[in-house]
Amino acid sequence: MEPGKLTPERALLRLQQLAREEQRAVAVGDVDLLCRIARLLPATMEMIDRSALPGMPDAPAMIAEIQAAHSAAEAFLTGRMKDVAGTLKRYATARRVVSGYAKRPRRSVDLTTG
Repeated sequence: MEPGKLTPERALLRLQQLAREEQRAVAVGDVDLLCRIARLLPATMEMIDRSALPGMPDAPAMIAEIQAAHSAAEAFLTGRMKDVAGTLKRYATARRVVSGYAKRPRRSVDLTTG
């Protein structure tokens, strides 16, 4: 095995660890942590040789746990993106309103009459 490479079994254990970290990140709403974990996933996935996994009796349960964590993370991030999109739409509306008021001529108030 090359230095720095994991066996497929170790890679699967690493994916399980990352999945559990994803679950914790979702639980606390940590988008930055989810992004950092996502950057680690491709390299770990490359190390898994599916032909070697059938010998691991825990593999199906581990894969199910990993998939569930990824699905939860995806749903969380999709929800956050919808929240951000809504916020941006509200800011755009507010900006248009403010811009409209800024373009209107100012009316002076005569305080001496009355």
